Amino acid sequence: MTIDEVIDDVLRTEGGYVDHPADKGKATKFGITAATLGLHRQLWRAATADEVKALEEPEARAIYAKRYVLDPGFAALPDWVRAQVVDDGVLSGPHTAAKTLQRVLGVTADGMIGAGTLAALASASRRTVIIDLVIARATRLARLVKQDSSQAVFVEGWMVRALKFLDVVKGDG
Repeated sequence: MTIDEVIDDVLRTEGGYVDHPADKGKATKFGITAATLGLHRQLWRAATADEVKALEEPEARAIYAKRYVLDPGFAALPDWVRAQVVDDGVLSGPHTAAKTLQRVLGVTADGMIGAGTLAALASASRRTVIIDLVIARATRLARLVKQDSSQAVFVEGWMVRALKFLDVVKGDG
């Protein structure tokens, strides 16, 4: 998937404005939290709920491109894994997503996508990486819910979201 296609998928998945009482991110629109919007706009504070509601799609796309693709180095990832890592980064933070990928690859988990991570990825089995990323993500999310039961309301959606990436390996020997 191209970067634009990855962002299209994230926007479809995240949807519009949401202010769920159990959501640690508080008010979000297109999946962009008040804190992220405040950082992006250099407000030196979290954006207000009204500022989040007023967020337009072009700005959300710019935020995703910068903070969830370019800044963490995910643009350098091959197309076959980029969408999965970006989606994990949107949900759990880019640093966490990068470390998850690195753990799956057996390289130093420093949260920075660099030459070592890319070399390990180039020589890894696509099928194994995709499956192992899904397992690692699902396990991390299950632990989060175990530690904080208020998040259980989101677990089904999180799992569906993680498992959708297994479609990439369907029919793949």
